[in-house]
Amino acid sequence: MHRMVRFPFVAAGLILCGSATWADVARALSGRGAEVELRAGGGGIEYEEDISLSPVDSDWEAAYAKIGASLVVAHHSGYALRLDGDFWASDSDRESWRENGELLQKNDLEVSGLDLAGYFGVGLERPSEYELHGWIGLGFRHQAFERDNFVLANEGLRESVGTVDEDYSIASVNLRLDGEWWLSPSWKVGGAATVWLAYYNEAENELFGTIEGDGGVALELEAALVYALNDRQEIGLAVRLDAQDLEGDQIQSVARTSEGLILQALEWPDNELRRIGIDLFWKTIL
Repeated sequence: MHRMVRFPFVAAGLILCGSATWADVARALSGRGAEVELRAGGGGIEYEEDISLSPVDSDWEAAYAKIGASLVVAHHSGYALRLDGDFWASDSDRESWRENGELLQKNDLEVSGLDLAGYFGVGLERPSEYELHGWIGLGFRHQAFERDNFVLANEGLRESVGTVDEDYSIASVNLRLDGEWWLSPSWKVGGAATVWLAYYNEAENELFGTIEGDGGVALELEAALVYALNDRQEIGLAVRLDAQDLEGDQIQSVARTSEGLILQALEWPDNELRRIGIDLFWKTIL
């Protein structure tokens, strides 16, 4: 079972900028209905680790499925609030570890994740042909790694440890830009780019304990084709890319051996997680 996340839940926090105040936001909330988006999809996922203490690296890829939802509350003055939530989970597939390019071991790995974000936004342009919005907010990611048939290798010794759980917690400041362009009265295209700037990241490993990382960044890109069913509902298809690059760190710990207590270095390696997939979505104005 995965360990509980200890980092405070921050995704619901919102950052206000410019001359906006909470009174402005309260007036905005009362000025217009909310827009809800429900989505589901899937695609391919890849994960890599690069260990600096030894010439060892890993690679893994699998298929994943995703469900998600968004809520946007906007006002004709241009202010808006946005909440996003997505849950995704991969199939189990083989993870390969190599030392100096030579295969060291293979184990089974499956990964799941929860991505949450809250934004305050403003309309940059709103002509009749297109809309453009800028957003700033806070994000939180939790990612759970479960490895089966794992073998721990240390100085030539190999020890089978079975199942190992590892959890990542990531808190970030998010910047988002999105827009939509009408092609006809019923069809339009959309796009979005979001940057997650991690100011806190932590790994909690069942074998090695907890290590804080040195930050990182994630980039989300989206391109969508949208069809308007009527003046209140839309359906569409979106291609989405998520590329996450985290910097790990090292800590010193004391281990008890047959020769007594020794000081050893433990590392959370730098790692990359990439997802690319297709979502189907439905939007409605409440």
